[in-house]
Amino acid sequence: MPLRHMLFRCPYCGQDPVEGRGVSARCSGCGREFEPGNGATRIAVTDLGGATEEVLSRMLSERVVGQEGGSHFEAAASMRVATREVPVRARGTLVGYRELPGPRRVGTLRMDGRRLTFLERGGRVHEWPLVDIRSLQVSASSVGISPVTGGVVSFRLHDDSPRRWDELLKEQLRAVWRDEGRGEITEFQPRIRSR
Repeated sequence: MPLRHMLFRCPYCGQDPVEGRGVSARCSGCGREFEPGNGATRIAVTDLGGATEEVLSRMLSERVVGQEGGSHFEAAASMRVATREVPVRARGTLVGYRELPGPRRVGTLRMDGRRLTFLERGGRVHEWPLVDIRSLQVSASSVGISPVTGGVVSFRLHDDSPRRWDELLKEQLRAVWRDEGRGEITEFQPRIRSR
């Protein structure tokens, strides 16, 4: 996994997003560079002065997620909407169902305050109020939502981190649910639940 997917926001200065180059990452805010360190659990961090230290990746990752970010974000993405399910069978026995994704649409994914928006290259706009999102799931290459209107909407991010968007959406969903008096969110999948 490229480091920019794990360190989508600089753990030192909060710059969001960091830039990626191969498996390495660089912060345009403070100039620090991040590269894989010795061993699978370490990251080499080099500051502007050229000093390098190795830090446990878990510590940097926790700092990234713990920071408060802004409320307006956008990324180049592809969107697919699944509104139907098809049966999955094994040796003639029904074992479940899977979503059947619709056509791929290319555009820009945006989140601001209380709304998630996808603007297709052709100009068509798709909008989902955050308060109307029933679930949120992330994979290695995409982020998916289930709006109250039905179906599953998947966003494949072209040059951004699915983990970053998962954290940004969770942060904003929590804020919206608190503002709406719906309580504190305790889980996002299979359904958003609160207490």
